[in-house]
Amino acid sequence: MCRLEKVKNIDLGILSFLELTKDKKYADYKLKIVGSGSQEKRLKSKYGNYENITWEGWTENPNAEYQKTKLFLITSKYEGWGMTAIESVANGTPVVMTNVGCANEFVFNNLNGEISETFKVKDFTNTIKTALKNLVEEHLFTTEKLVSSLKMLQNKAEYLEKLKKVAEYALDNS
Repeated sequence: MCRLEKVKNIDLGILSFLELTKDKKYADYKLKIVGSGSQEKRLKSKYGNYENITWEGWTENPNAEYQKTKLFLITSKYEGWGMTAIESVANGTPVVMTNVGCANEFVFNNLNGEISETFKVKDFTNTIKTALKNLVEEHLFTTEKLVSSLKMLQNKAEYLEKLKKVAEYALDNS
């Protein structure tokens, strides 16, 4: 669920999903891509023939989409913060993401998602496998755990105070 733009690195998610489903254990899994953007035509022409990948345009009801899925993938190369990660967790869906934005500040391994340390297909695929194991076999991603992780979010005042300290440090050391 995102803008289909280069920075969102959708190819990584698709290629990792295709690698994942080579394993019989995951062969019946489906990938739904929700969104639109400048990369939509290219992505559909490249990956549109896979029957286990579906494409939907932008949605007015993202909460329903989050609630219908097992995992939410964020494959961005850069991310300001990552509101979709918070929205996903708030709807009871763990996140698998690249190490950008709110990774390690809100999304934590074994708590409300899993973070891939690289942008390599093999590593992202393994991160998805870890998340699925933690979700399906280990039952680590319970609704209670996901909801309680929302308490870790900083409020505006806390965020601004941290930002102020960083700015003061930068000025003092310049």
